[in-house]
Amino acid sequence: MFVACPNGTLLDQVASPFVTRKDVDRCHCGPDDFAPADIGAAMMARAGPALALTDMRVLVVEDEFFIAAELKAVLTDAGAEVVGPCRTISEALPLVNGNISAAVLDIRLSSKTVAPVATRLAEHGVPFVLYTGQLVTDEILAEWPGCKIIQKPTCPERLVAAIASLLR
Repeated sequence: MFVACPNGTLLDQVASPFVTRKDVDRCHCGPDDFAPADIGAAMMARAGPALALTDMRVLVVEDEFFIAAELKAVLTDAGAEVVGPCRTISEALPLVNGNISAAVLDIRLSSKTVAPVATRLAEHGVPFVLYTGQLVTDEILAEWPGCKIIQKPTCPERLVAAIASLLR
C-alpha cells in the first residue's frame, strides 16, 4: 500500500513487498504521521502513463494475501484488468484461456511450484513474469526462456515495465 506523509511525500509502506526504505528515511516524519494515499495518484506520480497496461488482462498467481493485494492494486492502477489473484494452481488453471494478455506468477505456491500454470500459459502463447523471492536456478531459466524474472521485493514501476515489455 502506498502512503503519504504530512509533507506530501509519497512513500511505500515499510511492510509492503514494494519497499523503498530510502524514501522513508528521506521524509523525516514519524511513523504515526502517515495516512493511506490514493494508489491511482501514486502510480501516475511514480510510473507515468508510459507504463500503462490499458486494456490488458493480467492473471495474478500469488499465495501470499498481502502481496497478491498489492499486485492487484499496482496492476489495476496501471490500467490492467486483473484476473484473480489466485492462491493455488487449481484456482489458476481454469482461468488460463485466450482472454489473458499476460501473467504474474510466484514460483512457489506453498509446497508446490507454479509450473503447471506456466506450462498452460506457454501453450496458449501468454507471456508471463515470474515474481519470486526464491533463488532462480539455471533449470528455471532453461525451462522458461521467454519469461521475465523479477525478484521480490521490487518497485511497482519495474514490475509494470516488465509486463509492458512482454506485450510489445
